[in-house]
Amino acid sequence: MNGGSTIYIAFSSRGSFYLQAGMWHYAGFAVYPAMQSQLIATLADLPAGPIASNSLPIWLDAAANMGAIVGSQAPTVPAYASYLIPENIVPPYVVVHIEPEMTKAIQGFPRYSWSQKTGTGPYQLPGSQLMQDMVRLTLYGFTNQQAQQWLSGLIIYSLATENFGFMNSPAIQDEKRVQTEIAAIAMKKTITINANYNQGAADMIVRQLILSASISFQIA
Repeated sequence: MNGGSTIYIAFSSRGSFYLQAGMWHYAGFAVYPAMQSQLIATLADLPAGPIASNSLPIWLDAAANMGAIVGSQAPTVPAYASYLIPENIVPPYVVVHIEPEMTKAIQGFPRYSWSQKTGTGPYQLPGSQLMQDMVRLTLYGFTNQQAQQWLSGLIIYSLATENFGFMNSPAIQDEKRVQTEIAAIAMKKTITINANYNQGAADMIVRQLILSASISFQIA
């Protein structure tokens, strides 16, 4: 506590063991003010609506539902947002990175639908604007054939749902990630897509993902 306010400390590493005191040395920093909104202590801290302003929900939905649309021809693997990948997960999986500076509007102005405000919360303001993102998909643990099947499934998903469209001809590229200890190169491939999408579609999808991820529990 500092003047009535709470300071949160996060530790990122553990150092040597101090034998005389019987303690480990931990190193970290106070949680920056800009990051404090990311600390979730209770259900009340969870935002009521979407946070992302780009096409990220579309790619997470595509990875989760591709099998239902395409069938067993396309491998169903989990997808994660870049910088939010769980530790020690085993391939295959896909990492979605959207270049922030490359998000741009294709439609001149957004269209918003103002709704009646109820309670003390914010206005619900669904928007609709045609946008473009540069999306970099990193595939870990894929053979060439599996990567081709996954890309084919993504194309079929695009045609079936119309959630996004291709503005380039995507190509599968091999990347280099080495580990000296085992003298090996990881199975790492990338696909770069210039995608166009409607913000309204991304908003609808992310709300469905939020509802599908919600849990309820009861302590006996």
